[in-house]
Amino acid sequence: MAVTTQANVVIPEILEGALRGVVAAGLSVMLGSGAAIFRTGFTKGKDDVGSEVTIPYFGSMGDFELLANDGDALTVQTFAQSSETAPVQHAGKAFEMTYLAQNGSAKGQDGEDIYDEGSRQLGEGYARVLDQALLTVAEDETGWLPYVEDATGVGTINYDLCVNTIGRLGDEGFQLEEMAAVVCHSKTFADLLKLKTPGGDPILMDKFSDGRRPRFLGLPIMVTDKVTVVPGTPNLYKTLFLKRGSLVAWVNENVTIDKDKDILTDTDAAATHMYFAAHRYSRLAGRSKPGVAILKHQ
Repeated sequence: MAVTTQANVVIPEILEGALRGVVAAGLSVMLGSGAAIFRTGFTKGKDDVGSEVTIPYFGSMGDFELLANDGDALTVQTFAQSSETAPVQHAGKAFEMTYLAQNGSAKGQDGEDIYDEGSRQLGEGYARVLDQALLTVAEDETGWLPYVEDATGVGTINYDLCVNTIGRLGDEGFQLEEMAAVVCHSKTFADLLKLKTPGGDPILMDKFSDGRRPRFLGLPIMVTDKVTVVPGTPNLYKTLFLKRGSLVAWVNENVTIDKDKDILTDTDAAATHMYFAAHRYSRLAGRSKPGVAILKHQ
């Protein structure tokens, strides 16, 4: 078992408080795409793991009515709060400390406070957990057939396939100002870089040396090899087209760091825990369609 020494000092109570501050401030989820809403205030905990929790959002009033005659009455529409469900999930990390690692006096190599650094690393770990959870729900095809462009027998990704995928969301998909990002595998990104116009110019806007993300169809591209790859000859990939607010990570910011003594090694074992729910909305608030379209391709 890995042991934290005096050079890596951690006092659980102090670290727990610092980590709660990191989580409450809002972790970077879904690769910072803007597609995911981050919410704290989740009240579920260890007794609820695996159970379904209601993810609330407001329904739509619908379009305004045109009345043909003076005195015609409006139809009363219910402005209800629609709801969907997602399972409660539990994430955490275990580590071990010697008693010398509890005196609170250590500093990092560059003089940084060990608790700030510890909470940063644990916060990044939780952000990766949330990223993966959101990615998993975003690319889930269960009940999602109308919004999946299946091009597995066509070849590698191309311009027309991307347009077809956005078209799966109807006119709401072509409101491109509402789109957040395209999320794809690195192999897919390489294929996008190879796409050319008839004149031989690259289609992908590759002028991103100024720190901006590369864009395709005007949409920023997020590259991650965590997207689904189905091994085969050839491999099959998923590329996601995401609108803003199409996903939500609802997090209990009361993260804990619990400690217990290991009597065999005379050390303290510690573990941090966080409870959350990740969800893909079946439709966006005020809209008739969701904000996630999936392209399956070689």
